[in-house]
Amino acid sequence: MATTLIQPLPVLAQMCLYSSCAIFIGCHLSLHLLSHEDEHGNENEVDTVSQKDAMMFPVFGSIALFSLYVAYKWFGQYYVNLLLTTYLSVVGIAALGETLMPIVRHFQKEFQNIINRTVQFWVLTF
Repeated sequence: MATTLIQPLPVLAQMCLYSSCAIFIGCHLSLHLLSHEDEHGNENEVDTVSQKDAMMFPVFGSIALFSLYVAYKWFGQYYVNLLLTTYLSVVGIAALGETLMPIVRHFQKEFQNIINRTVQFWVLTF
């Protein structure tokens, strides 16, 4: 039996590492949105979250978690899991569709160009 010198990271360390990297990359890539200039040199304002809206995030999160708790108590684990699985499947399919849409549009244009080619037939009439 072969042994390896590579040891897997604990799950908690992996989650912290992956989430920190994702947050850092997302924040770093969004910095160019703070001062956006169009092709004419005009500076456009970017929508930001106000302090009041940011303070309401934990409130809405608490309401969502409490409603999930109440749903588990009233409807049972099976039905809540069924609802969440269905919801996440539909949202995942929609997100995948939106992600693949530029590729599909590219091939759709190519396919449309093939369909739009007309074949001319010369018919001899007497």
